[in-house]
This record gives sequence, structure tokens and C-alpha cells, in this order.
Amino acid sequence: MPDNKYEIRNNEVQEIMCKPPHSFIAYGNRVMLFILLVAFYLLNRFPLYMRETTHFQIAGIETAGHENDSVVLVLALNNSISKEVKPDQAAKIAVNNLKFNDKEHMNGKICRIDHTQYNAPVLYVKCDRTAINTKKGMIGNLEIIIKERTFLSMLVDRFQL
Repeated sequence: MPDNKYEIRNNEVQEIMCKPPHSFIAYGNRVMLFILLVAFYLLNRFPLYMRETTHFQIAGIETAGHENDSVVLVLALNNSISKEVKPDQAAKIAVNNLKFNDKEHMNGKICRIDHTQYNAPVLYVKCDRTAINTKKGMIGNLEIIIKERTFLSMLVDRFQL
């Protein structure tokens, strides 16, 4: 049997083994757990938006009944949309080469969802009067906020907890 190069019964080794560890080592796990809990809390406070983006062509412009401050844009989409897109969801509309009050986009709300005879989606989006500069046939991008989620809910869904 080979000789053990560490002498456990030595007085110096016994002194080190009996001395309690430094407080950072003793409470390190608690500190790390506290830091992780604070990080999860802070990450959970900021909402994450699930979005769907698609291209469109303006198929028509309608005035919204008695309200003179809004316009309904009829948007013909180039591709299908998910089933999570529903009326009353917020939408950002960016028409190519057009600015709305020095902004790149205008905000709106989906009023109605229809489909053409070829099953192409048509969205009716209610916007404010800044949409008055738009014309039929213009193309652009549409961004729809489908869901608002938190970091913790995404983790729970991911790991099926």
C-alpha cells in the first residue's frame, strides 16, 4: 500500500479542519440564491410581447361612422395569419415611404377579420386621422401584438411546470 502523502493526524491539518470556513463560503449559497431570486423578480416585471409581422397592401379606406377622428384601413395580407390574431388587438402599421407625424408607424386596433373567396385574410384596422395620407394600393408592414407574457410564464411553459 502506497504511503499517503497527506498526514491527516498532523496538528496543523487538524487545526484547519476544525476551524469554521470563512463567512463568504458559509453563506455563499444563500447569497447566490438571493441574487437569482432578485434577478427572476426583476425579469418578471418587464413584459415580453409576442408579435406577428406580415406584409400588406391597402385594399380600401373607410371612414369610421360618426367618428371624424378615425379611419378604417382595409388591409389585404400577402400570407396567412395565426389563429391567435383576434379583433381588438393592437397593431402597428408602417406604410413604405410614408411618415405619420414624424413617426415611422401609426398605431391602430383590429376591428374585424375577413377572408376572401381564395381564403386570403383581410384585416380591418381602425386608425386615427394620421392615416388620411394613405391611399389605396400602398404597401407596408403590419405588426400585431398577439400576447403579453412575462419571463416566468415563458419558463413555466418551456419546462411544463
